[in-house]
Amino acid sequence: MTERIHFYGFQVPDLKKYLQDRGISCSIGKKIDLVRLCELAEELRLEVLTSANDEEEYSVFDARRTTVAVGNDKIILDPVNAVTEWSKDLASVPDFESCDVLVYLMRWCGWTHERLRLYKQDNGYRLHMACHIDDVKAAYHLHQEYIYLRATCMPETRQNAQPYDVWILTNKTTGEILSGGCTCVADNGTCKHCVAFIFSLSSFCERHRDRGTEVGTDMQCIWDKPRKKSNP
Repeated sequence: MTERIHFYGFQVPDLKKYLQDRGISCSIGKKIDLVRLCELAEELRLEVLTSANDEEEYSVFDARRTTVAVGNDKIILDPVNAVTEWSKDLASVPDFESCDVLVYLMRWCGWTHERLRLYKQDNGYRLHMACHIDDVKAAYHLHQEYIYLRATCMPETRQNAQPYDVWILTNKTTGEILSGGCTCVADNGTCKHCVAFIFSLSSFCERHRDRGTEVGTDMQCIWDKPRKKSNP
């Protein structure tokens, strides 16, 4: 006899993922309702959807967000999880301007003008302001024109849980943000964790405009350690 799953021990994101893996999408936020749906899915013995088509579509999507233009050609860079050389020295990261953030939010995340106008009320911006982004690193040896930047993002309501890993791909010279990803369920570069990371990078660059003029007595330009982390 199969042992029943005790869903009350799950966190809300885990409950939603359990349902999504079985083809059930929902916007319910209350844990009790999610638990009931999960219990029903278990009773019906719904299986995890792992069709070849889904895997193929994700593979194509993953390749598309690591594809860059080099002259008249396009090349596919190594995926983030295959990169082994990461540096905490951020003196050579592009100088991200507010316009770079704006372009990414509109083109990649599909933000409307109204959402942009109210960006300070967005969950991603609030995560950034609450210092949930930490441990930022750069992969400088990826390509002569492009770099990966990655960081950790503490969950919004479960700060003792495992942090999310977020990343972006950017042009070294222009600061254009080409794509991003996250270890959360979304993993398409549009989640609040990626948005928080991008806002945090812009803020970091604004605080360190003179990082290229450091002298031998200066400290290495690394991510500012937040004084505290708090819930937005």
